[in-house]
Amino acid sequence: MASNSKKVTLSIVYSILCVFCFSSSKASAGFRWADRDPVDNYAHIAYIAVKHCNIEILEFLVGNLVDVKYGDANKTTLLHYSMGRSCQKVKEILIEKGADVNAIESATGFTPLHKAAMEGDIRGVRLLLEKGADPYIKEKFNGLMPLDLAMSTLRHLEGKEASPR
Repeated sequence: MASNSKKVTLSIVYSILCVFCFSSSKASAGFRWADRDPVDNYAHIAYIAVKHCNIEILEFLVGNLVDVKYGDANKTTLLHYSMGRSCQKVKEILIEKGADVNAIESATGFTPLHKAAMEGDIRGVRLLLEKGADPYIKEKFNGLMPLDLAMSTLRHLEGKEASPR
C-alpha cells in the first residue's frame, strides 16, 4: 500500500497530466501550454483542485508552488473561485494559508464576499465575515455591496419557487 506522501505525489502527477491533455485537446484550440508562465501553470492546476475539492493537491500547491494570493488576469483569486462551491474545507485552507478575504477582482470589483453572497453560499459568507471580510466594499459597476447581491439572489430564488414550472 502506498504511503500518503506517495498517493499525493501520484495524484499531483495525474492532475498535471490531465491539464496537459486538456491543453492539447480540440476543446482548447489555439491554447499553447508552452506560451504560459510556469507560475500560471501551477495556478491553473490549483484552480482545478479547487473546482474538484482535491484537498491534497491544493495543500501541496499552495504550500509549495502557488502564492495563495495569486490572481488570474482579472485578479480572480482561488478564494474568489471557491465561493459558491460546496467544498467548505477548500475555503478554510485558502484562508488559513493567507488568502486575502478582501481581494478585489479588477473586472468587476467583486470581493470573495460578493461572490459568496451572489452564489447564495451561506457557509462561505459566514466564514469570510468571521475572518474579517469587509461587508461594505462596493463593486465596480453599480456600487453594490455583498448584502445587495445577497438580497438580489434571494429575490431571484423566491421568484423561482413561485414559478409554476
